Amino acid sequence: MSCKRLQFSRPLQRWGGRTWETAPRHLLALRDFDEAFLDRVPDAGVAFEPCAAGFWSLPPDPAPSVVVLFLHGGSYSAYAPDDPWYRALASRIAAASRVAVLSARYRLAPAHPFPAALDDARAALAAARDRAGRGGAAGLAALSGLFDLTASGRSYATRRFRGGGGDPIFRDGPDEERRSTIRDGLVYLGRVDGDGDAREDDVERVLRSLPRRRTWCCWRRAPVGDAELLETLRDGRLSPRFAPSLKRLPRSLLLVGDAEVLLDDTLALAARAARDGVAVDVAVFERMWHDWPLYRDCRAVGGGAVLEEADAAIALIAAWLRRHFVDV
Repeated sequence: MSCKRLQFSRPLQRWGGRTWETAPRHLLALRDFDEAFLDRVPDAGVAFEPCAAGFWSLPPDPAPSVVVLFLHGGSYSAYAPDDPWYRALASRIAAASRVAVLSARYRLAPAHPFPAALDDARAALAAARDRAGRGGAAGLAALSGLFDLTASGRSYATRRFRGGGGDPIFRDGPDEERRSTIRDGLVYLGRVDGDGDAREDDVERVLRSLPRRRTWCCWRRAPVGDAELLETLRDGRLSPRFAPSLKRLPRSLLLVGDAEVLLDDTLALAARAARDGVAVDVAVFERMWHDWPLYRDCRAVGGGAVLEEADAAIALIAAWLRRHFVDV
């Protein structure tokens, strides 16, 4: 099974190598990243209906036998489906696809460590199945996915923010950005101190064990204890990139920006899935950063300028849903 990769390019909005003074307005907005720049206005035609698993985003006359289960970001320890940027995104997917979207509310670490979020996602999936009247998940769409809690991808170094290029949300050096992801993984596991934070010695143990640092002739081997902690984070239920098999994964659409530090997470998962026989499409949006569809309105620079790549990503998800699951 081959992996189909789609490259989305907008030549007029290229910004690699430019200074911020000559960059497009939506990138100027991200120079000083803040949650105030996130899209907070849901689609006006979508209604919201609470339920035990979270809430539904309901477009007018939704498809009767297809639903979408929406799992918000935050590394299993932050945010909620009710946050306005996630509510806005779910509503836009619902409106564009004319499909009901269930935004799941899952318990967060460290108060509720792994597998609490996974168990809650499974319960929400059961609720979605009940509404759709189908037996199982038919497809997976993932946006800027975090598929490797060991942060081993090279894009942590090649795509980090540097002046006018890279991912503007991730500005620290590659090792520090890796530490941030590893901390998230350890918090999800419940390996925290009395304040609920990951222990820095654990973070350093994982970082030391990543197979990327060389002596003059060979890879540096990690101590046994460090390697064991690394393998814990590579559990396929936490880091699906390292799952023993992805053959049970349904048809998948993976969207990622080619400027974001998680680019390698998506490409590695797609390659593994394709080798395991999964029908997988990868949409790589040129010059886009982490979770760019959440920044559709870019109100930070005034004037209500619309980020066209955000609309394009939502339109792609909607077209994929309708092609494979609605209009069949």
